[in-house]
Amino acid sequence: MVDLHAISDNESLSHTPESTPFVMQAILYGPGAKTSCFQANVDDGAMVNVIDLKAFMKASQNLEKLTQSTCILPMVNGSEVPSHGVWTGTFQWKKAKVRTSFKVFDSGGVWNMLIGKPLLEQLQATHDYANDTIIIPATPRPYIVPN
Repeated sequence: MVDLHAISDNESLSHTPESTPFVMQAILYGPGAKTSCFQANVDDGAMVNVIDLKAFMKASQNLEKLTQSTCILPMVNGSEVPSHGVWTGTFQWKKAKVRTSFKVFDSGGVWNMLIGKPLLEQLQATHDYANDTIIIPATPRPYIVPN
């Protein structure tokens, strides 16, 4: 397994523009229309949607309880981290709202929430890398979310 974040050939990449992580604000809805806001990283290469355990615990009084999970999440460094459960509820990103699920595990504080491919597919979102925007289909016109 290769950690691509650690690879460097020490060549000058002046011809390549610098990339920045796609970070956005997400809202999760709990019982009685209570809400919790999360700073979320969008990673269309991640095969799961996840919330960091510490971030979930801070917001847990406003959210539905976790359901049991036996999932073990493999990390880039080869370690395996057990899920603490699954949160299911309403997720909002800008004007787009959908019922979805997130696995909850201890990321060590690397991020609060990770929006992966399953949620992006559910929203039918496309990532326009040239403009660094995510486009979510909607009527009468799509939502365009800038980074």
